[in-house]
Amino acid sequence: MAAPKVPKERLPKLRKVWKCDSAYDFLYGNRVGYYAGLAEGFMLERHKRNLTEQESEEIFQLIDRYTKKIRRYFSYYKRKKPSV
Repeated sequence: MAAPKVPKERLPKLRKVWKCDSAYDFLYGNRVGYYAGLAEGFMLERHKRNLTEQESEEIFQLIDRYTKKIRRYFSYYKRKKPSV
């Protein structure tokens, strides 16, 4: 489940290269896509076929169970709201 942390000093470059406002959302989406890609890759390697639509939906349901944990992990990158 753990992903390597991107040093905070690299976040401005990440935002510029990927044209994203939120490194937190970008990294969360990247991780979810990574897990879905792993499942697709296993299916291709073992069964020589792509996931069916139903299998793909099941994979995302499995990933969805861990949404809170994944988001908590990447909360490190959330921008702090300026104090008034």
